[in-house]
Amino acid sequence: MAVVIPSAKRGLLGDPEKLTISGDGSLYATGGRPYGKKLCQCQDKCDCKRRFSDPEANWGWDSYRERWVFGYTAYEITAADSFHDLPIYIGIGQASRHDSVLGLRALCELRDLYPFVFKRFIGDSAHDAYPWYELLHSWKIEAFIDLNTRRQGKLSLPGFTVKNGVPICAGGFPMVNWGYCEGRRRMKWRCPLVCGKVAECPKKCSPSKYGRVVYTKPEWDLRLFLKTPRNSKAWKKVYARRTTSERTNKRQKIDYRLEKTRARSKRRIFWRLTLGAINQHLDAWVAQSQVTLAEIIGIEQAA
Repeated sequence: MAVVIPSAKRGLLGDPEKLTISGDGSLYATGGRPYGKKLCQCQDKCDCKRRFSDPEANWGWDSYRERWVFGYTAYEITAADSFHDLPIYIGIGQASRHDSVLGLRALCELRDLYPFVFKRFIGDSAHDAYPWYELLHSWKIEAFIDLNTRRQGKLSLPGFTVKNGVPICAGGFPMVNWGYCEGRRRMKWRCPLVCGKVAECPKKCSPSKYGRVVYTKPEWDLRLFLKTPRNSKAWKKVYARRTTSERTNKRQKIDYRLEKTRARSKRRIFWRLTLGAINQHLDAWVAQSQVTLAEIIGIEQAA
Protein backbone atom coordinates (compact mmCIF):
# COMPACT_ATOMS: atom_id res chain seq x y z
CA MET A 1 0.00 0.00 0.00
CA ALA A 2 2.97 2.32 0.58
CA VAL A 3 3.38 2.92 -3.16
CA VAL A 4 0.05 1.73 -4.63
CA ILE A 5 -2.12 4.37 -2.92
CA PRO A 6 0.23 7.25 -3.92
CA SER A 7 0.29 5.91 -7.49
CA ALA A 8 -3.52 5.88 -7.51
CA LYS A 9 -3.60 9.50 -6.31
CA ARG A 10 -1.21 10.41 -9.13
CA GLY A 11 -3.60 8.82 -11.64
CA LEU A 12 -1.13 6.11 -12.67
CA LEU A 13 -3.49 3.17 -12.08
CA GLY A 14 -6.56 4.46 -13.91
CA ASP A 15 -9.92 5.38 -12.42
CA PRO A 16 -9.99 3.91 -8.87
CA GLU A 17 -13.80 3.77 -9.06
CA LYS A 18 -13.75 1.32 -12.00
CA LEU A 19 -10.39 -0.41 -12.20
CA THR A 20 -9.56 -3.15 -14.68
CA ILE A 21 -7.10 -5.68 -13.29
CA SER A 22 -5.12 -8.52 -14.82
CA GLY A 23 -3.79 -11.56 -12.98
CA ASP A 24 -1.04 -14.01 -13.92
CA GLY A 25 1.38 -16.41 -12.25
CA SER A 26 5.09 -16.88 -12.87
CA LEU A 27 7.55 -19.51 -11.65
CA TYR A 28 10.76 -18.70 -9.79
CA ALA A 29 13.44 -21.31 -9.15
CA THR A 30 14.96 -21.61 -5.71
CA GLY A 31 18.64 -22.04 -5.00
CA GLY A 32 17.89 -24.95 -2.69
CA ARG A 33 18.48 -28.52 -3.80
CA PRO A 34 15.37 -30.68 -4.27
CA TYR A 35 17.10 -33.72 -2.75
CA GLY A 36 19.00 -31.84 -0.04
CA LYS A 37 22.67 -32.02 0.88
CA LYS A 38 24.25 -35.14 2.32
CA LEU A 39 25.57 -34.83 5.87
CA CYS A 40 27.29 -38.21 5.91
CA GLN A 41 30.43 -39.50 4.22
CA CYS A 42 28.70 -42.41 2.45
CA GLN A 43 29.91 -42.89 -1.11
CA ASP A 44 26.83 -44.76 -2.37
CA LYS A 45 23.13 -44.20 -1.93
CA CYS A 46 22.05 -44.21 1.68
CA ASP A 47 19.20 -43.33 4.00
CA CYS A 48 21.21 -40.96 6.15
CA LYS A 49 19.81 -37.59 7.15
CA ARG A 50 20.11 -34.70 4.70
CA ARG A 51 19.98 -30.94 5.09
CA PHE A 52 17.36 -29.03 3.07
CA SER A 53 18.00 -25.31 2.72
CA ASP A 54 14.51 -24.70 1.28
CA PRO A 55 12.12 -27.43 2.47
CA GLU A 56 8.95 -25.52 1.44
CA ALA A 57 9.77 -25.50 -2.28
CA ASN A 58 8.47 -28.15 -4.68
CA TRP A 59 8.24 -28.93 -8.39
CA GLY A 60 5.96 -27.12 -10.85
CA TRP A 61 5.52 -27.15 -14.62
CA ASP A 62 6.49 -23.98 -16.53
CA SER A 63 4.19 -24.15 -19.58
CA TYR A 64 5.85 -21.11 -21.23
CA ARG A 65 9.36 -22.60 -21.25
CA GLU A 66 8.07 -26.18 -21.18
CA ARG A 67 10.22 -27.38 -18.30
CA TRP A 68 9.95 -28.38 -14.66
CA VAL A 69 11.00 -25.81 -12.06
CA PHE A 70 11.83 -26.44 -8.40
CA GLY A 71 10.73 -23.38 -6.46
CA TYR A 72 7.68 -21.16 -6.11
CA THR A 73 4.86 -19.54 -8.08
CA ALA A 74 4.45 -15.79 -7.72
CA TYR A 75 0.97 -14.52 -8.58
CA GLU A 76 0.75 -10.82 -9.43
CA ILE A 77 -2.28 -8.64 -10.08
CA THR A 78 -1.57 -5.64 -12.29
CA ALA A 79 -3.60 -2.50 -12.94
CA ALA A 80 -4.50 -3.13 -16.59
CA ASP A 81 -5.54 0.50 -17.15
CA SER A 82 -2.04 1.61 -16.22
CA PHE A 83 0.27 2.03 -19.19
CA HIS A 84 3.20 1.79 -16.78
CA ASP A 85 2.27 -1.87 -16.07
CA LEU A 86 2.12 -1.35 -12.32
CA PRO A 87 1.55 -4.34 -9.99
CA ILE A 88 -0.83 -3.78 -7.07
CA TYR A 89 -0.67 -7.22 -5.42
CA ILE A 90 1.91 -10.00 -5.11
CA GLY A 91 1.25 -13.41 -3.61
CA ILE A 92 3.47 -16.47 -3.51
CA GLY A 93 2.95 -20.20 -3.14
CA GLN A 94 4.59 -23.49 -3.97
CA ALA A 95 5.43 -24.13 -7.61
CA SER A 96 2.82 -26.86 -7.83
CA ARG A 97 0.04 -24.39 -7.02
CA HIS A 98 -2.12 -23.62 -10.04
CA ASP A 99 -2.78 -20.02 -11.07
CA SER A 100 -6.52 -20.52 -10.62
CA VAL A 101 -6.00 -21.41 -6.94
CA LEU A 102 -3.49 -18.67 -6.10
CA GLY A 103 -5.55 -16.17 -8.07
CA LEU A 104 -8.71 -16.72 -6.03
CA ARG A 105 -6.84 -16.06 -2.80
CA ALA A 106 -5.16 -13.03 -4.35
CA LEU A 107 -8.45 -11.53 -5.50
CA CYS A 108 -10.03 -11.97 -2.05
CA GLU A 109 -7.09 -10.30 -0.31
CA LEU A 110 -6.96 -7.54 -2.93
CA ARG A 111 -10.55 -6.45 -2.25
CA ASP A 112 -9.88 -6.30 1.49
CA LEU A 113 -6.63 -4.43 1.03
CA TYR A 114 -7.62 -1.45 -1.13
CA PRO A 115 -10.56 0.99 -1.20
CA PHE A 116 -10.83 0.65 -5.00
CA VAL A 117 -13.80 -0.56 -7.06
CA PHE A 118 -12.85 -3.37 -9.41
CA LYS A 119 -14.99 -3.60 -12.54
CA ARG A 120 -13.12 -6.02 -14.83
CA PHE A 121 -10.81 -8.97 -14.39
CA ILE A 122 -8.59 -10.24 -17.22
CA GLY A 123 -7.12 -13.72 -17.08
CA ASP A 124 -5.75 -16.40 -19.39
CA SER A 125 -7.25 -19.85 -19.87
CA ALA A 126 -5.71 -21.03 -16.58
CA HIS A 127 -8.53 -19.09 -14.87
CA ASP A 128 -11.22 -20.76 -16.99
CA ALA A 129 -13.11 -22.48 -14.16
CA TYR A 130 -16.71 -22.03 -13.02
CA PRO A 131 -15.76 -20.94 -9.45
CA TRP A 132 -13.96 -17.97 -10.98
CA TYR A 133 -17.00 -16.85 -12.97
CA GLU A 134 -19.32 -17.40 -10.02
CA LEU A 135 -17.14 -15.39 -7.65
CA LEU A 136 -16.62 -12.53 -10.11
CA HIS A 137 -20.36 -12.45 -10.85
CA SER A 138 -21.21 -12.25 -7.15
CA TRP A 139 -18.79 -9.34 -6.74
CA LYS A 140 -20.12 -7.61 -9.89
CA ILE A 141 -16.75 -7.86 -11.63
CA GLU A 142 -16.97 -8.55 -15.36
CA ALA A 143 -14.90 -11.55 -16.45
CA PHE A 144 -12.59 -11.38 -19.48
CA ILE A 145 -11.18 -14.90 -19.36
CA ASP A 146 -9.98 -16.89 -22.35
CA LEU A 147 -11.58 -20.29 -22.89
CA ASN A 148 -9.60 -23.44 -22.32
CA THR A 149 -9.53 -25.12 -25.75
CA ARG A 150 -9.63 -28.58 -24.14
CA ARG A 151 -13.06 -27.93 -22.66
CA GLN A 152 -15.15 -25.66 -24.87
CA GLY A 153 -18.44 -26.52 -23.15
CA LYS A 154 -21.53 -28.13 -24.60
CA LEU A 155 -24.77 -26.21 -24.36
CA SER A 156 -27.61 -25.94 -26.87
CA LEU A 157 -30.66 -23.75 -27.42
CA PRO A 158 -33.86 -24.80 -29.24
CA GLY A 159 -32.90 -24.71 -32.93
CA PHE A 160 -29.35 -23.53 -32.21
CA THR A 161 -25.99 -24.85 -31.11
CA VAL A 162 -23.56 -22.80 -29.05
CA LYS A 163 -19.84 -22.38 -29.71
CA ASN A 164 -17.64 -20.24 -27.46
CA GLY A 165 -20.79 -18.64 -26.08
CA VAL A 166 -22.12 -17.62 -29.52
CA PRO A 167 -25.37 -19.18 -30.88
CA ILE A 168 -24.94 -20.88 -34.25
CA CYS A 169 -27.96 -20.68 -36.56
CA ALA A 170 -29.45 -23.59 -38.53
CA GLY A 171 -27.39 -22.51 -41.55
CA GLY A 172 -24.17 -23.00 -39.60
CA PHE A 173 -23.30 -19.31 -39.19
CA PRO A 174 -22.65 -17.48 -35.89
CA MET A 175 -25.43 -15.10 -34.90
CA VAL A 176 -24.61 -11.39 -34.75
CA ASN A 177 -24.35 -9.83 -31.32
CA TRP A 178 -26.81 -6.94 -30.97
CA GLY A 179 -25.84 -5.71 -27.53
CA TYR A 180 -26.72 -6.32 -23.91
CA CYS A 181 -30.21 -5.47 -22.64
CA GLU A 182 -29.66 -4.01 -19.18
CA GLY A 183 -33.35 -4.05 -18.23
CA ARG A 184 -33.86 -7.74 -18.96
CA ARG A 185 -30.23 -8.74 -18.31
CA ARG A 186 -29.85 -10.70 -21.51
CA MET A 187 -27.88 -10.67 -24.75
CA LYS A 188 -29.60 -10.14 -28.09
CA TRP A 189 -28.47 -12.00 -31.23
CA ARG A 190 -29.70 -11.41 -34.80
CA CYS A 191 -29.67 -13.32 -38.07
CA PRO A 192 -26.28 -12.98 -39.85
CA LEU A 193 -27.93 -12.93 -43.29
CA VAL A 194 -30.20 -9.98 -42.47
CA CYS A 195 -27.31 -8.14 -40.83
CA GLY A 196 -25.18 -8.54 -43.95
CA LYS A 197 -22.52 -10.76 -42.40
CA VAL A 198 -23.06 -13.54 -44.97
CA ALA A 199 -24.02 -13.34 -48.64
CA GLU A 200 -26.48 -16.23 -48.63
CA CYS A 201 -27.86 -18.89 -46.31
CA PRO A 202 -29.35 -22.30 -47.16
CA LYS A 203 -31.93 -21.97 -44.36
CA LYS A 204 -34.75 -19.47 -44.03
CA CYS A 205 -35.40 -19.29 -40.30
CA SER A 206 -37.91 -16.43 -40.20
CA PRO A 207 -40.25 -14.63 -42.66
CA SER A 208 -39.65 -11.35 -40.82
CA LYS A 209 -37.53 -8.68 -42.52
CA TYR A 210 -35.83 -8.16 -39.16
CA GLY A 211 -34.63 -11.76 -39.22
CA ARG A 212 -34.48 -14.43 -36.55
CA VAL A 213 -33.66 -13.21 -33.04
CA VAL A 214 -32.45 -15.25 -30.08
CA TYR A 215 -31.62 -14.20 -26.53
CA THR A 216 -29.12 -15.63 -24.07
CA LYS A 217 -28.76 -14.88 -20.36
CA PRO A 218 -25.46 -14.98 -18.46
CA GLU A 219 -27.23 -16.82 -15.62
CA TRP A 220 -27.72 -19.84 -17.91
CA ASP A 221 -23.97 -20.39 -18.07
CA LEU A 222 -21.67 -17.76 -16.55
CA ARG A 223 -18.70 -19.23 -18.38
CA LEU A 224 -20.12 -19.18 -21.91
CA PHE A 225 -22.57 -16.27 -21.93
CA LEU A 226 -20.47 -13.28 -20.92
CA LYS A 227 -21.86 -9.75 -20.76
CA THR A 228 -19.28 -8.79 -23.39
CA PRO A 229 -19.22 -11.74 -25.85
CA ARG A 230 -15.92 -13.42 -26.55
CA ASN A 231 -14.29 -12.61 -29.89
CA SER A 232 -16.26 -9.37 -30.17
CA LYS A 233 -14.27 -6.19 -30.85
CA ALA A 234 -15.06 -4.84 -27.38
CA TRP A 235 -13.91 -8.08 -25.72
CA LYS A 236 -10.68 -8.23 -27.74
CA LYS A 237 -9.89 -4.60 -26.93
CA VAL A 238 -10.12 -5.25 -23.19
CA TYR A 239 -8.40 -8.65 -23.31
CA ALA A 240 -5.47 -7.14 -25.22
CA ARG A 241 -4.53 -5.38 -21.99
CA ARG A 242 -3.63 -8.77 -20.47
CA THR A 243 -0.15 -8.20 -21.87
CA THR A 244 0.37 -5.79 -18.97
CA SER A 245 0.84 -8.88 -16.75
CA GLU A 246 3.39 -10.32 -19.14
CA ARG A 247 5.35 -7.07 -19.19
CA THR A 248 5.30 -6.93 -15.40
CA ASN A 249 6.72 -10.47 -15.22
CA LYS A 250 9.34 -9.57 -17.80
CA ARG A 251 10.32 -6.49 -15.80
CA GLN A 252 10.86 -8.60 -12.68
CA LYS A 253 12.59 -11.55 -14.32
CA ILE A 254 14.67 -9.94 -17.08
CA ASP A 255 15.23 -6.29 -16.17
CA TYR A 256 15.70 -6.88 -12.43
CA ARG A 257 17.25 -10.34 -13.01
CA LEU A 258 15.18 -11.89 -10.23
CA GLU A 259 15.02 -15.30 -11.87
CA LYS A 260 18.82 -15.54 -11.51
CA THR A 261 18.99 -14.70 -7.79
CA ARG A 262 18.45 -18.33 -6.68
CA ALA A 263 17.31 -17.26 -3.21
CA ARG A 264 16.80 -20.16 -0.82
CA SER A 265 13.45 -19.44 0.82
CA LYS A 266 9.97 -18.26 -0.03
CA ARG A 267 10.43 -15.24 2.22
CA ARG A 268 13.54 -14.06 0.42
CA ILE A 269 12.05 -14.52 -3.04
CA PHE A 270 8.92 -12.66 -1.97
CA TRP A 271 11.00 -9.82 -0.52
CA ARG A 272 12.90 -9.40 -3.80
CA LEU A 273 9.64 -9.40 -5.75
CA THR A 274 8.25 -6.73 -3.42
CA LEU A 275 11.31 -4.52 -3.87
CA GLY A 276 11.01 -4.96 -7.65
CA ALA A 277 7.34 -3.93 -7.57
CA ILE A 278 8.16 -0.86 -5.45
CA ASN A 279 10.85 0.11 -7.94
CA GLN A 280 8.33 -0.15 -10.80
CA HIS A 281 6.13 2.40 -9.07
CA LEU A 282 9.06 4.70 -8.34
CA ASP A 283 10.09 4.55 -12.00
CA ALA A 284 6.55 5.55 -12.98
CA TRP A 285 6.66 8.50 -10.58
CA VAL A 286 9.92 9.71 -12.10
CA ALA A 287 8.55 9.28 -15.64
CA GLN A 288 5.44 11.27 -14.73
CA SER A 289 7.38 14.08 -13.08
CA GLN A 290 9.80 14.21 -16.04
CA VAL A 291 12.75 14.62 -13.67
CA THR A 292 15.99 13.16 -15.02
CA LEU A 293 18.44 11.11 -13.00
CA ALA A 294 21.05 13.85 -13.40
CA GLU A 295 18.65 16.37 -11.88
CA ILE A 296 17.93 14.05 -8.94
CA ILE A 297 21.68 13.64 -8.28
CA GLY A 298 22.18 17.39 -8.62
CA ILE A 299 19.41 18.08 -6.11
CA GLU A 300 20.95 15.67 -3.61
CA GLN A 301 24.40 17.19 -4.03
CA ALA A 302 23.02 20.70 -3.59
CA ALA A 303 21.22 19.62 -0.41
